[in-house]
Amino acid sequence: MTERLEPVYQRVAEGMRVKRLSAGLSQAKMAEVLNVPTNTYRNYETATNRIPLHTLIEVARYFKVSVNYFMEYGQDDGAAKNQIIIELKDTDVIHTLNEIQSLDSVGRKSVNEFIKFTAAKQGG
Repeated sequence: MTERLEPVYQRVAEGMRVKRLSAGLSQAKMAEVLNVPTNTYRNYETATNRIPLHTLIEVARYFKVSVNYFMEYGQDDGAAKNQIIIELKDTDVIHTLNEIQSLDSVGRKSVNEFIKFTAAKQGG
């Protein structure tokens, strides 16, 4: 049995599926749009694989929605608890987020703790 990813990836996957279906597109067509194999796209939509940030940005641009739309999808209060706002033209930020995304959960937790520590030291 395939293990599903963290809740945020499940929300992203469900949001992608709903957007695709409401646009009347097949998984094969979305895979073609994103230039990935159909099986890879299917794995994004089932939250079997993490979708790379740059690919999620492409999906958001294609559907003319924000990345937050997918990250917040299906939340009861309509807003993500930890809202992420990304300036799509800031390639350094995108590269850094992709690097963080590739870490395991322990590594991501360490990065998060470092950011909190640094913000506290700077008075933020």
